[in-house]
Amino acid sequence: MRNAIPISIVWLTASAAFGAYRLVPSQYLTIQAAIDDCNDRDTVVVSPGVYGGDGNRDIEIIDKLITVRSIDPNDPNVVASTIIDCNSGPGELHRAFYSQKRVWWKTTAIHGLTVANGNADYGGAIYSLNSKLEVINCTFKSNSAGAGGAIYCEENRPVVAEGCSFDRNSASEYGGGMCCVDTRATISSCTFAGNSTSGGGDGGGLYCIDTWAMISNCTFTNSWAGSGGAVCCGGRGELTITNCVFRGNSTNTSGGGI
Repeated sequence: MRNAIPISIVWLTASAAFGAYRLVPSQYLTIQAAIDDCNDRDTVVVSPGVYGGDGNRDIEIIDKLITVRSIDPNDPNVVASTIIDCNSGPGELHRAFYSQKRVWWKTTAIHGLTVANGNADYGGAIYSLNSKLEVINCTFKSNSAGAGGAIYCEENRPVVAEGCSFDRNSASEYGGGMCCVDTRATISSCTFAGNSTSGGGDGGGLYCIDTWAMISNCTFTNSWAGSGGAVCCGGRGELTITNCVFRGNSTNTSGGGI
């Protein structure tokens, strides 16, 4: 009888047929260097560690269909130890990722990373424009922006956030955790805890405008905003919420939860 092939090897062999693996830091010293060398359907695999400075923040993904991930996005310990630290300070704005596409169907996929201490006008951790964005099993903590403390998406088709944690992110205007503008968003199995907007801004955890959003199996706790302590939606679009928990959210005007 032939020896069985381990499942992990089968998965890697099948995946490799669709693109190359670019390993950070063993092959490339920075995440940006690995991305710059990518073709469509390649995967950048980031080993555990803390990544910061040039090439590991303000990372641009332009017109490429790629995945950037940790070595095991399904292992919480790996996610917690694979950190992009944007290390923003007063007067010094840095986010982790900026993604823009001229053809909307090219997906930017980010799996199993922790992003901390980003600060930008839009999207303290991720700014995605005219792209398909897929963010799975990521942690965003202590990021801030004018809109979208952790993630800002505009004209995206679609946005998927699954299994992510948004912890103590903030925005001065809209979406302390996440802001979606003119998108089709699917947000599932995420936790939003202690996110906020200041100065009377809206949507402490999540803000949607002109967006078709499906939110399921999410938890929103201890978030604060001028209106919509946890979630605020406006404009045209549609909001569907299923099996979610809202606890301890607050506002100084209307909609402590939604």
